[in-house]
Amino acid sequence: MRTKYLKAATTLLMILIFTTIPAQTEHKALYEKAKYTMETKGDLKSAINHFEEIINNYPSEKEYGAKSQFYIGLCYQKLGLAEAKKAFKKVINNYPAQIEIVSLARGKLSTLNSGSGNIADNSFRIRQIHDNNPVLGLYGTVSHNGRYLSDVNWAHGNLAIFDYKTKEYRDLTKTAHWGVPSHFCDWSIFSPNDKQIAYYWIEGDDHTLRIIGIDEMKPRILCKGNKRLPPPWPLHWSADGKYIIARTTENPEESFKDHSKSKHQIVLVSVKDGSIRVIKKLGDLHCSKKEEDNIKRIGADLSKNGSNLIYHKHQKKDSKKMDIYMMGINGEYDVPIIQHPANDYNPFWMPDGKHILFMSDRLGDPGIWVQKLNGRKAIGEPVLIHTLSKSIHFEGISGDGSFYYASTHEFLDVYTVEFDKKTGFIIGTPELLGKEYEGRNISPFFSDDNKQFAFITDPIRLNARSFKDGILIINNLETGNEQKINLEEKVDSYEFNSFHWTKDGKGIMFIGLVNDQYGIHLVNIDSGKISPYLKYNSEDHIKEYLVSPDWKFIYLLKRTGKNVYHLVLRDLQSGSEKELYSQESDQNVLGPMALSADGKQLVLRDGRNIKDGKQIELLVRIPTSGGNTEILMEKVFNDTQGIWRPPGLTWTLDGKYLIFGRLYKYPDNRIVMYRFSIDEKKVKEMGLTMDRVANVSVHPDGNKLVFHASRPECGYYKIENIMAKVNNSK
Repeated sequence: MRTKYLKAATTLLMILIFTTIPAQTEHKALYEKAKYTMETKGDLKSAINHFEEIINNYPSEKEYGAKSQFYIGLCYQKLGLAEAKKAFKKVINNYPAQIEIVSLARGKLSTLNSGSGNIADNSFRIRQIHDNNPVLGLYGTVSHNGRYLSDVNWAHGNLAIFDYKTKEYRDLTKTAHWGVPSHFCDWSIFSPNDKQIAYYWIEGDDHTLRIIGIDEMKPRILCKGNKRLPPPWPLHWSADGKYIIARTTENPEESFKDHSKSKHQIVLVSVKDGSIRVIKKLGDLHCSKKEEDNIKRIGADLSKNGSNLIYHKHQKKDSKKMDIYMMGINGEYDVPIIQHPANDYNPFWMPDGKHILFMSDRLGDPGIWVQKLNGRKAIGEPVLIHTLSKSIHFEGISGDGSFYYASTHEFLDVYTVEFDKKTGFIIGTPELLGKEYEGRNISPFFSDDNKQFAFITDPIRLNARSFKDGILIINNLETGNEQKINLEEKVDSYEFNSFHWTKDGKGIMFIGLVNDQYGIHLVNIDSGKISPYLKYNSEDHIKEYLVSPDWKFIYLLKRTGKNVYHLVLRDLQSGSEKELYSQESDQNVLGPMALSADGKQLVLRDGRNIKDGKQIELLVRIPTSGGNTEILMEKVFNDTQGIWRPPGLTWTLDGKYLIFGRLYKYPDNRIVMYRFSIDEKKVKEMGLTMDRVANVSVHPDGNKLVFHASRPECGYYKIENIMAKVNNSK
């Protein structure tokens, strides 16, 4: 009877999950899907259908309707069809209030009507030049001849180059590793003749700016520094090969203590002797460390004659938006050339020295634009070259003016897969849950009574990673009711892998920050109200927690300092805490952990770096009633990344096996699932390998795994003959 009920509940779950999403976000989700279909898949006809669906089904959404109609015109133009003119006319006639889109449509229509731009423009084109096989690290720049891409080989951290022509991928440095302390490359740029690469290198606390030849000559240290006093961060190489344009910090000591007080500056580094000359002080950065990392790699470029520097800087204090400026290399002038309420950033000189290419979100999404200059002034309006998705990585401009970029999309979904309870091996194929909104779902978890199922979805972004704007979906498997709680409106931040049901099934717990209070919080699923459950300081970083079956105790895995771990038992009635296990070492990573169904045994993963690029993975059993710990498993893995990305640990319901995943080989992100036999004390592969498997648990029926995993897609693109499009827009 129970089996029939569970099968019926599972079927009901498949039907009911994702049946609705708030109306105000449906058109945004469809718009992202349409853009992805157009720009990444290149399926223009299907993209047209998606854009038309937005126009027809959401007539009140004028902004998205105008954008969709404009994109329909672009699709028809790329297909070489005369319908392009009709599509651009509809933008002008049907959406007169959308001024910027109408202006773009008029420009397109004028070009087509004048005959100066054919429907099928064979001169300007965008083409895919690599499909991510082999996997690239997305952390470098294109060479001036357009043949090579500098990169970081994250398998070990070496500086590498990829040959777009031969598809050869090779390391230039040989000494990188993820031991303690780790040695690795962080960013790199090509010299004007493409024979050398300048790169930022890290060895523990020692940081250096170095130069190496692509024929693997011995690296030369140009500038030395450390974590507190870092050397310059390379941006571009001057055309004459004598200098490296770089960004550094004016007040490194103060910045190290409090990043919000950073004062950055642009410098010239002599390639000959490493001497540094400050050419522009940018003042307070006023942005988070993450925001700085996103803008610091490219942000300034020097003209071919070496006299004019273009750079971006914040519009005003505490603003995240940029404007673009030009200054004389000797400081004789410093003037704004592109000022707009939107975010304009990452300027590049075009080869003719009369135009600059830059990024802007002035139409809502990131786009590549070109602005004509007359001396130190912008002439006319900039021309939109191409609209991009938000998940892009800029690789730069080659010597002929072609622009290179990578477009990445990670689709996250919830799955179940059957395994044999006797042998612990996978016997089925993964089944996708939530097909209605596939591509943006994570963190599946069941209530203790097996009557409710919940997960997190992101209804807006097709490429969901952070889930900051996620919606908590709760499904009652008995009644079929579905409830949604918008986390964006209620929560400052949360750990996506920390959601658990309360014993009575009336609440959901999670680790997060709510109203500036860090700790474990409780969601009342009837009212949607969120209240603190256990309060902690943010310095007491809670990696994970588990609650005993009788709900008298909670097990907390905390990390204090850089790599100090504490497994703590907390009495939920008295509030007292007792330490059960701890580690204090840069070579160890503790967690995740799993509690047996009877609550008597807790197992903790303990990963340790050892020599020669290997790691030892331990499974440590800790009796919850007290007593000595026991090492159940001690296995050596020939990989240095696995312990840093542990995707889960769970018991089977009968207590026979422990199931965990491990990174197969970075950077392809595949996770291999293992099962450890408690009786045999042996670990074997289960027969399941998927990308970024996480949040692994056992289904209430005892013979299925429930988890989320990703389906990454990445393409590398080249935009050719950009000036042909600029000239045709006149």
